[in-house]
Amino acid sequence: MKEERSYRIGRVAEVERHCVKAVLEHSLRLPPPPFGSLVKIDAGTFWIYGLVSDASRRQVKPTMLGRLFTRAERPAPSTVEESTIDLQILIVGYREQQHRVIPVQGLPREKPSRGDAVCMPDEEEIQLFALDLEYVKLLLGLPGELPVDQLLIASLKRFSSVYPDPHSYMVRAGHELTRLLRNDQQRVSSILKYVTHGDQLFGMNEQTSR
Repeated sequence: MKEERSYRIGRVAEVERHCVKAVLEHSLRLPPPPFGSLVKIDAGTFWIYGLVSDASRRQVKPTMLGRLFTRAERPAPSTVEESTIDLQILIVGYREQQHRVIPVQGLPREKPSRGDAVCMPDEEEIQLFALDLEYVKLLLGLPGELPVDQLLIASLKRFSSVYPDPHSYMVRAGHELTRLLRNDQQRVSSILKYVTHGDQLFGMNEQTSR
């Protein structure tokens, strides 16, 4: 795995048990990652993986951004409020940075910290993360107010698209969903239908352009 192919997009602003809130780096002028995208957080000794579950635009004072970003990353000095984009990221895995191993899907022993860099992994790293499906069980155990089914649909679409054999990946995903939701096969069918045939349910870029 070639770590240098990933790139930073922002910084962690708040940390909760299952998720973090991050702020996109203003100077990069990047659009937010699509809903359900896999991102990773540089937590020092660990990479912590998460799925983008929400994005919103807000106005902030430049001095607030200065507390998160380095001098080079901050917007130019101004007395006018800046528009920034906040991301909500649900934690789904981790990997030790010293060893190039397959990511572990589950909650890490260590939490990220405020100011940690949020990065986009490259396609090879996404393929390695997609080898396991334990994250499906993790998502299904999250509180009901979170868009769990939409996250499953978006992430399974993305992971199957980079997997060497997309069909076999979706067969495995279907078996896992059936096992975990054995009493709700209508829900399983709906998720798989949207993954294989449905249009994107909603896009983060659209939400943040309002």
